[in-house]
Amino acid sequence: MNVRRFLAWLRGLSSRRRPAGPTAPAESGPLSPWPARPPQAPRRLVGRERHLRVLDEQVGRNRMVAVVGARGTGKTALVSYWVSHHTTAFELYADLNGTVSDGQTEAVLSGFLHKLDVSLNSVDPADLPELFRSVTAATRVVVVLDNAASAPQVNALLPAPGNEVLVTSRRPVDALAAGATVELGPLTFAEARSMLEGFLGAAVVAEDPHATWRVTESCGRLPLALRIAGDLAAREKLSMTALARKLESAGAEVRVVTTIDADLSSAMGASYDGLTKEAARTFRLLGSQPCAALHKYAVAALVDRELTVTIAALDELLRYQLIEIHDDRVKLQSALRDYAAEQASAAEKAAGFAGLLRWYIANVAAAGNALAPDWAGPAIEVDEEGLHLLEFSQERYREAVGWCRSELASALALVRAAEHGHSDAWKLPVLFMPYLFLSKHWSSCLDLARLGVKIARNAGDLVGLARCLHNFSWVLHALNRDQEALPCLRESAQLHGMLTDDRGRAWTSFALGESLTAVNELAEARECFERALTHFEETKWRFGEAIVLASLAVTLEKQGDVRQAFAAAEKALKIAQAVGISPLQSHSHHQLGLLHQREGNQEAAVGHFQRALVLRRKFNERWNEADTELSLGEAYGALERYDEAYAAFDRAEEIFAELHDDARRLVVHAARANLEVAPKPFQRE
Repeated sequence: MNVRRFLAWLRGLSSRRRPAGPTAPAESGPLSPWPARPPQAPRRLVGRERHLRVLDEQVGRNRMVAVVGARGTGKTALVSYWVSHHTTAFELYADLNGTVSDGQTEAVLSGFLHKLDVSLNSVDPADLPELFRSVTAATRVVVVLDNAASAPQVNALLPAPGNEVLVTSRRPVDALAAGATVELGPLTFAEARSMLEGFLGAAVVAEDPHATWRVTESCGRLPLALRIAGDLAAREKLSMTALARKLESAGAEVRVVTTIDADLSSAMGASYDGLTKEAARTFRLLGSQPCAALHKYAVAALVDRELTVTIAALDELLRYQLIEIHDDRVKLQSALRDYAAEQASAAEKAAGFAGLLRWYIANVAAAGNALAPDWAGPAIEVDEEGLHLLEFSQERYREAVGWCRSELASALALVRAAEHGHSDAWKLPVLFMPYLFLSKHWSSCLDLARLGVKIARNAGDLVGLARCLHNFSWVLHALNRDQEALPCLRESAQLHGMLTDDRGRAWTSFALGESLTAVNELAEARECFERALTHFEETKWRFGEAIVLASLAVTLEKQGDVRQAFAAAEKALKIAQAVGISPLQSHSHHQLGLLHQREGNQEAAVGHFQRALVLRRKFNERWNEADTELSLGEAYGALERYDEAYAAFDRAEEIFAELHDDARRLVVHAARANLEVAPKPFQRE
């Protein structure tokens, strides 16, 4: 008896996750983490000694402490310094950017769990808050939520009780259950002077006390403004008198065009005025785009400049301490984004966004081709001219998976921002499909697919609409909503009848076959698979042949044509081996093993499961490895090789526990229980 046949519905159950120790993260885990590298703690913190003492007293005594203050008062610096010097807990940091957006909670929690080395294969997005609390019940963390916007946003990201939570916000957040609030304001004149001395030396600051006072007042005695001003003076070797004049001049100009704090704008304006033309333009455009961080190649596309010119501009911005760069990824300080964006014209913003979108489309196309070579076909035009792209290849597919995982949040932000006015933006959700197929990150899949359909339909792009409807329907099929998927697939098929997108038509026929099989419309499903197979055979695209044949085998078996089902599954495996893509080979072995298992040939099933395991272990497909171990255990049980069966079940349960997939662990428990209580052959003592 195949217990999983009766328990498959458990996959969608929400259940409490048991805490587990840190494990090696899966290479292709379904993560789209919120880009969140903790800022570097300042080496010296001036004028905040009292606030540090308050944090020492209140953190631990209260579940949550809020640090509140206007822009530039040093909230992030205070919290970063305290975390660095006053706690040993593991830091989980997220910059919420002062906004609340769809998918933000899921993305932030995915990032947190990724840092805790928790794989999220098959975790329902709705279960992430509970899983996060479960995991943090077994470890000590300090959660820093920077630039929070609302109480519900914060409450959804809380760890288990007993952990430390620090929240920063520009204004008090109503209904936030903070046990204590630390309010930050401007520094005193003495503290502001001391901060300037850290940049310029006591002698320079003491030369003209009145000019020093003018500088501190121009900066509003705000730590961020003073840091920018002090760095500017040190870099340009300005006296306090010259710095005061520069700040006052900049303030008179900046206050006319900005809506942010005028004193902070004075320091920003003075520093901005000192930038070269290219650095200033790069600064403006960095503030006007929606992504939290950008690769340097993406910045080159944003500013439409040669890479050498872009890197020189970024180096200049880094010297001015206006950006942070980690692992070739550039982040504009959050307090500067509004100011930077306000300096850019509407035309400049539009051109920059279009260039950035073009770069992401081209890069995800390259990553997708590393995962499934030429899967999209020629109908989706990708413009790579003049772009610097990351290099991906089939031999290094893990790098493609890692890039897609790290950039999924940025892709979502771009597609949301492009919903109106960028007709090509539908390509981004479609070209992400190979990664989404592997990762099964359902919330992001659904969001991207939905937006893609909306953009393509509004643009009147028939190729885009047909592809996006197929994309959306695939997500519905994966969520077992095939009756809802079928009308979208039929609309896609109707559109393809008017187009020359043969590859897209084949993929839609394939998807129709899968959904029709799911609702037991087997004759039509078989026809759809055969149409898709004909295209892939005629174009000699063997990857597609293997995918279709593996699914067709299930339909044929359901129709009672077992001989042809085996022929299809074996041909799929043969093609996968010829193509040489390991995940495709392991999938084909596993599927053929299941077919043998269902038809009673357990020895053959064991052989295929064992070969699938070798590949899945080699390429760190942890969830798939556990799934194959479970199938192997059932096959061993049917062969009365009970010790081996229990060992396979133990390995499967261990991995599912490691991945916090309690639904699949319950399937393993049921399989084990069935093995224990099912009638066994009589044995004489």
